[in-house]
Amino acid sequence: MVSPTGALTFLRETTVDGFAAFPMVTVDPNGRYLRFTSAADAKIHSYAIGSNAELTALGPPVPGGSLPVNPGYTADGRFMYVSNEHGSNVSGFA
Repeated sequence: MVSPTGALTFLRETTVDGFAAFPMVTVDPNGRYLRFTSAADAKIHSYAIGSNAELTALGPPVPGGSLPVNPGYTADGRFMYVSNEHGSNVSGFA
């Protein structure tokens, strides 16, 4: 949790499948979903963020491209993009 001063308060630690080999995490603009790219399996893993910071998987991971990194959302949260380091391109997701 982030206090009004900007200080952090530890809430929990959660083990999630696929979280290895330099994952890159992003949270949508509304704070409802956490997603991460994984170099280990070249997939994007998606989780709902619960009211107590618990994470619930949103189905199986999806292919993210060739070494997906740097996930980012559009300001309205409708789309997410990842850079494909080995593909020299960008993948978009709705």
